[in-house]
Amino acid sequence: MLSLSKILAGASLSKIIALAEKILYSWIMTIELTNEQEQIVKGMIATGRYQDDSDVVERALKLIQEYESKLSVLRAEIHKGEDSGDYILHDMEDTIRRARERHSQQH
Repeated sequence: MLSLSKILAGASLSKIIALAEKILYSWIMTIELTNEQEQIVKGMIATGRYQDDSDVVERALKLIQEYESKLSVLRAEIHKGEDSGDYILHDMEDTIRRARERHSQQH
């Protein structure tokens, strides 16, 4: 049996790092789902679009990342707008009332 030290003895630093990453990323994470969440996962697999629970979780995480990315952009745009100068928050009902008043004055 080869020991880890013999395997690593002639390896370059990049090969050692690649092996360490492979070991780290191969860990299995266990998560607990509620009954409802488990049924959702099973339902997704039953559609045939996903091979197993890992596929469902992988897709869900990708969607979360996309959502968070879009949310981050929206927040940045809101801050950009807020920082661009004075702004006034309008009440929709008040805006409609004023528009009706202007319209009635014109006719």
